[in-house]
Amino acid sequence: MRKHAADFIKSLFSGDAAETEEHLSSLLAKYVCVRDCAAGSAINSAASTPQENYYRGLISGLLVNGVSLVKEHKSSFESEDGYIDLIIESAGNKRIIVIL
Repeated sequence: MRKHAADFIKSLFSGDAAETEEHLSSLLAKYVCVRDCAAGSAINSAASTPQENYYRGLISGLLVNGVSLVKEHKSSFESEDGYIDLIIESAGNKRIIVIL
């Protein structure tokens, strides 16, 4: 999984949307089942659907696996204009904002 996560993260930092989509689709097909985010799940919150919470957790897990590529990541970060889903800073200090 670590190589798949690294490839996904590298594509994020390269800015290649098509490659990022390809890697993410592959990861979702390999590691996610429809039952992982069933309605009524314990991960449900008033603000988000179970699917959104599961997806956020999966993306955060992928970023943690890319420890050599990601210097820091923050989830649900509050900014002046509301909340940003994820802020990712590369080891090379190039920042990306990902809105899920």
